[in-house]
Amino acid sequence: MLKAFVFDFGGTLMYLDGNIEELVAKGAEQLKGFLKGKELGAAEEIVRDFLRERENQLSEETLIEYPAEETLGRVIRQHGYELGSKEILEGIKVFFGPEWEAWTLFPNSHRVLQHLKGRGFSLGLLSNATSHWLIVSLVERFELGEYFDVIATSAELRKRKPARETFEYVLKRLGCEAQDVVMVGDRLKADIVGAQVLGMETILVTMKEPFENDLYRGEIVPDVAVGSLFDIVEMVEGA
Repeated sequence: MLKAFVFDFGGTLMYLDGNIEELVAKGAEQLKGFLKGKELGAAEEIVRDFLRERENQLSEETLIEYPAEETLGRVIRQHGYELGSKEILEGIKVFFGPEWEAWTLFPNSHRVLQHLKGRGFSLGLLSNATSHWLIVSLVERFELGEYFDVIATSAELRKRKPARETFEYVLKRLGCEAQDVVMVGDRLKADIVGAQVLGMETILVTMKEPFENDLYRGEIVPDVAVGSLFDIVEMVEGA
């Protein structure tokens, strides 16, 4: 019996209104200014190495997630400086600021979540992100917190989807068996196949599908594909 839905966040409930490379570059410049304000003489080199290390981490196939706060703190120490955890988090907020501002909710996100919650379904959010703060603050910004029974990120779990541990964590927190839960996401590899391995039903949202899905088309097949979030409500009502 269907008891819960687990949603991906970026690309599923919200989309990035901007070029990610440009947003990262802007964030990097802002981070340099922040570090210079903290009198770190090697600010340019620190940001350069921070970006390089993040790129190397994301290219790994181990599915290990490296929280951005830890990466920044480690790079700062490697250059002979020290900042407290609160200052490092402040720097991360500065770095992610342009990206934070560029995220926009898809139409019907509130309406769909409100409807499902009103129908008695448990709801979870499972997002790949190097900053737990970024996801939680976006949930707060968009006033989505009231809908979710659990919010989990790869930064918090230190594993990225499609690692089974990430899905198992959310299922345990929801108190549901895999066969009673539907995963809703926009990425075939991260969201769909990861959930299917555990026996979850899957819905692929295609409003702004990532190009990488073309690599797995035909190999990874969702149970359902929808072109609008509201299609999920219609599916539930028609069941």
